[in-house]
Amino acid sequence: AAHTHRDISDGREALEIRYVPSVSAGDDARVILEALFAAREQDARRMVTSVGPHRDDVQILVEGRDVRAFGSQGQQRTAALAMRLSELEVMRGELGEWPMLMLDDVMSELDPGRRRQLVGRLAGIQTFITCTDVEDLAGAEPGCAWRVADGALTEL
Repeated sequence: AAHTHRDISDGREALEIRYVPSVSAGDDARVILEALFAAREQDARRMVTSVGPHRDDVQILVEGRDVRAFGSQGQQRTAALAMRLSELEVMRGELGEWPMLMLDDVMSELDPGRRRQLVGRLAGIQTFITCTDVEDLAGAEPGCAWRVADGALTEL
């Protein structure tokens, strides 16, 4: 994901993803059990389990800053796309072929440079992209492009 993010941002940004356990020393079963027992009474009242692996999270950083709190919409979208594209690479390794990718209105939050870089990364991957402006797909080699207007489908 970090490599893909660097490519999409044209080398301007570094992505880091950190695992954030809900319990310190989160991989120690004894510590997790102690936290579960300590929260048991309160959890029973709330009818929810407040600690444990299901409460773990990931922290997504761009240039060392939490992208959820400090990132622009374009940076947030780029980080999400980088993670999605890295998932595709894992699936390709497992399946021996690229899975189909569907992207719904991702271009509207990316600047033109990021759009071009993203389109370049998608070469050879069957991808369905929805967008409101066909110019957002500049640089793409569409096998098939369609416009939906007034309930009618027309090929571009």
